[in-house]
Amino acid sequence: AKSPYPYENDGVLLGGSENTYFILDQTGQPILTLEAGSVFHISYLGEGCFFVIDADQNTKSVIDKNGNTLFALPYEEIEPFSEGLARVQGLVDGKRKYGYVDTTGKLCIPLQFDQAEPFSEGLAKVRMGIEERKYGFIDKSGTFVIPLTDTIYMDFSEGLAEVRTETGRGYINQSGEIVIPPQYTWSTPFVDGTAFVCENDTIWLMDTDGKKIKHIGQCE
Repeated sequence: AKSPYPYENDGVLLGGSENTYFILDQTGQPILTLEAGSVFHISYLGEGCFFVIDADQNTKSVIDKNGNTLFALPYEEIEPFSEGLARVQGLVDGKRKYGYVDTTGKLCIPLQFDQAEPFSEGLAKVRMGIEERKYGFIDKSGTFVIPLTDTIYMDFSEGLAEVRTETGRGYINQSGEIVIPPQYTWSTPFVDGTAFVCENDTIWLMDTDGKKIKHIGQCE
């Protein structure tokens, strides 16, 4: 079987050493052919990088769109790149931990987190602790810019991140300051300057200043 692999489409996983794989450009023309028997698996990591498992399933590596090996992967897993860094997973003292590598394979942020999310707007949400879970945000140097707490955060979007507390949901800025008090039953990320929130069974469209600008309907 022959399996095309669109260069700018991610989320498609292909496997099987019996396949010939093609990486296509935006016009549909092949820019790289991986012949049958050469690889077992290939998936797109974003930012022009691909994760490859060789045919005998012994070697994992990251390649570019021209088939050049960027680095061998010594970790159990790698997730797609976001803002130049990709989350990787490996064992540290027998425990599963997460860190981040760049597109050269350099481990920029060591394996130390129990959970880690992709970078968004320069920050990544991480968790430490198996039972007593603590959440915070790090920058690309691995420095905590929002300290670990037991508060649940969502990812940043347009400079604000949802925060969930016992009193409800609200939003913090990238300094960790609450800018919209946690008082809503549910909320969504900001897109194009607005978000949806539910308060007292009523759905509102709200701006980044916390001003309700349009009544939408009732919460179910």
